[in-house]
Amino acid sequence: MIDGWTTNPTDYMGWLCKLRAFLVFSTRTIAMWLMVLATADRWLLSSINAHRRQHSSLKNAQLWTAIIVILSFALYSQQLYCYEANLMDTPLKCYGKTVACRFLTDLSLALVTVLIPIFLMILFGSLIIS
Repeated sequence: MIDGWTTNPTDYMGWLCKLRAFLVFSTRTIAMWLMVLATADRWLLSSINAHRRQHSSLKNAQLWTAIIVILSFALYSQQLYCYEANLMDTPLKCYGKTVACRFLTDLSLALVTVLIPIFLMILFGSLIIS
């Protein structure tokens, strides 16, 4: 929010750059996967099979939520190493410091945060309708 009024502290403070990248990427992933979890839960609840409906419980939702949070934090923990402030010749001053870091970040963002969750939401949404 303060980027428009003053200088952005993440551009020159290394620890803040790393923390921001870690939190932005991991919380985006958590949000997408929680939507997948909600869609799968809705499918379980709408099932004709009583055994499937029994899998939809608060205990299971809490367990899967914790698993999603832990895996998301683990997946993007490399941001604490990869991201660096005050970089030159990069699109942003707070950015991945090596090409390998950038590739890994982009690949995990594309697959784990966007494509796989969207595919699963479409799949479970179709199963709900059918």
